[in-house]
Amino acid sequence: MSNNLFKSILMASTFLFLAMNSTTTTTAQQTAPTFKFSLFKIDNFLISKTISLDADFAAANPGLEIPAPFRIAIPEQNGITPLYNVGDGSNGEILKISFTTGNRETPISERKLVENIRFIAMTLPLVDQTQRLDNLADLVRTQIFPMATNGYQDIQYVGAKASTFGDLVVLEAVGQYIDPSIGLMLVHIVGYPNPNDINSVFAVSNIVAGMFEFSSFDDLGFTGGGRTLSSFEYLNK
Repeated sequence: MSNNLFKSILMASTFLFLAMNSTTTTTAQQTAPTFKFSLFKIDNFLISKTISLDADFAAANPGLEIPAPFRIAIPEQNGITPLYNVGDGSNGEILKISFTTGNRETPISERKLVENIRFIAMTLPLVDQTQRLDNLADLVRTQIFPMATNGYQDIQYVGAKASTFGDLVVLEAVGQYIDPSIGLMLVHIVGYPNPNDINSVFAVSNIVAGMFEFSSFDDLGFTGGGRTLSSFEYLNK
């Protein structure tokens, strides 16, 4: 990897490190769940709320910059309410979604984290697709994942693979760690190389393993957060 290319991608990993300093700062102390949430494995029963993160969205949130506009769909889930925190223009963070237990009337202090996602802007030079994915895989393994799990226990990086979300080729990576206040956490990282621009987006999701019945890491794609990640599409295509 050339020095210029490495520096360009490393900037995104630095943004992520600054944004990833906590996964549970606004929710209640976690205890073992008394039930498990269902996985979304049947598309016909999926009802979602679509959010376009574009120039209008940025204009409504002073300081926010969205170099690569995109759209996501957040599934509706019984017993889970998403909380949204919009980036303020610092550290490249665009949007954080925390999926928490309870409904809109449930006090924040009484909710428990189910999973969260952070969407973060990055730049990625326009080289051929294979090289782009290779660069992302190297970045995730050596920079992004270690920074995202820094300070936790029993950290394990499992691996990465190329996937296709709609007509977009992405890189998915998974791993796990122990959060002493919660238990086993699973990490799902997705890099979205923008086929038409150097401006791209990364997403990092932390999932409370005990909230679901997982049989393999492939099941991460069927949580509400996983479905949100796979709904991603750029608006400048």
